[in-house]
Amino acid sequence: MCYNSCNCPRLVWQKLPESDSAQPEDTDEINSQTGSRISIYNLSATQLQVLRKLALLKLTAHMEKYCPSHRTGWNWDLPKFIRKMKAPVYKDKNVFGLPLTITLQRTGQVLPRNIEEALRWLQLNAADQVGIFRKPGVKSRIQTLRNLVETNICVDYTDQQSYDVADMVKQYFRDLPETLLTNKLSETFILIFQPLLHFLLSVSKHSEINQMNESNLAMCFAPSLFHYSQACKQNIGSPHPKELAENKAGYDCLYYFLKNFNTLFKIPEDFIKQCKSSEIKETKAKLLCDLGSDMGGWRKYLNECQANLLREAKDRQRGWVSIASHYQRVEIAFKKVADGIPLRLWKVSAEIEAPPSEVLHRILRERHVWDPELRSAKIVAQLESRSEVFQFTRGSIAPRPMEEYCVVRTWRTDLARNACLLIETSVEHPDAIPIPNSTRGLVLASRYLVEPCGSGKSRLLHLARVDTMGRSPDWYQKHFGHLQAFLLANIQSSFSGYQNTLGPESKV
Repeated sequence: MCYNSCNCPRLVWQKLPESDSAQPEDTDEINSQTGSRISIYNLSATQLQVLRKLALLKLTAHMEKYCPSHRTGWNWDLPKFIRKMKAPVYKDKNVFGLPLTITLQRTGQVLPRNIEEALRWLQLNAADQVGIFRKPGVKSRIQTLRNLVETNICVDYTDQQSYDVADMVKQYFRDLPETLLTNKLSETFILIFQPLLHFLLSVSKHSEINQMNESNLAMCFAPSLFHYSQACKQNIGSPHPKELAENKAGYDCLYYFLKNFNTLFKIPEDFIKQCKSSEIKETKAKLLCDLGSDMGGWRKYLNECQANLLREAKDRQRGWVSIASHYQRVEIAFKKVADGIPLRLWKVSAEIEAPPSEVLHRILRERHVWDPELRSAKIVAQLESRSEVFQFTRGSIAPRPMEEYCVVRTWRTDLARNACLLIETSVEHPDAIPIPNSTRGLVLASRYLVEPCGSGKSRLLHLARVDTMGRSPDWYQKHFGHLQAFLLANIQSSFSGYQNTLGPESKV
């Protein structure tokens, strides 16, 4: 049962299994997959929240040991005061100088598409170029390429020079206003830092030809990724000793990351064992036959979800907190849920230029039209004429595994005023075979309601609460609602110019 911020019953979703058999510390199979380490991509938001708290305790202990204010010698300086600054506006920026957070919220991509394509092109075509990322390109060509990438139009790198593309990529990371490291290490940066390290390692594998091993790459890339202090820079004469020390620290850090990449994004087994088993237990959906067992089966459960969705739609504002959207015609709001899972319930809504039946068909059968990350989709089992078990996968930037989901869903088209609805929730099904190189996410709630609003148009409401796995609660709070708005905007734009003469007309 889901509760809103006022603890009033409102939306229903399945209660997760509480079996102790799913505890990671007791699961030899999980540990054997990674050599006593668990990939962060196999962990839920709840598990990552617990592990982050434990990591903070360990980090605090280290900082108290090495950063005491009364001791001299080797230590780190802690910032004493952080000044609140006015948030800048990025309306005139598309790629360069645009924070990764804004890029993700606008496009659904952790990296701009053209930068991701540049990395892929370099990996395929320039990994054997001598001194790649060390030898400079031609400034005029780099600026032309940079201007082309900034237009956000798909760029063909076939006719580009590899050194120009490499310099352009370094400029992109150097121009990030938040920088990847040492300024403020948020989860957005972690998610893009792993693909970047993966790319640099693929280049270093050709070091016998390109003369760019991990050490040389760390030397060339560290200035683009680290935020160094400007106070100790000297324009005349030899560099200040503190500047040299900072540069060396940046190099050492990046070199360490490259040399230890295989263990950097995995959790040690002994670290897991320090957490309480009840806090770190594995999150998993119920079997279809067990769904709604306390209320008469999965049909009764889905019917209750439908009834609660309709009640929620009538009481549109209660408990919801609205936030600004990057899409003018899409509204975003969230509601906190007090059920022990640190994920908010998100609501996005927009007007669609099509009747409800057409909108529902696009959501059900044409996901490839509005979800650019869709990689595969299939009906696992047809339960009834309007109920099925559905499995689909969504792509991710390497080396993050794909997101895979298995949901039971049911829909109705016989509501008042020709309105339609769709209910989805995660289940386990024996015919839903796991997809290679993927992690199964958990759909706690996915509810669509499409209502007519005159002139052949519809009002689409989507409620979503999903654990994609491998991301902390902080990521969901900052990005998940915007990503749902991005998908809703795609549905909206897919009907642009839609001509309809059969829909109900407004009486105005």
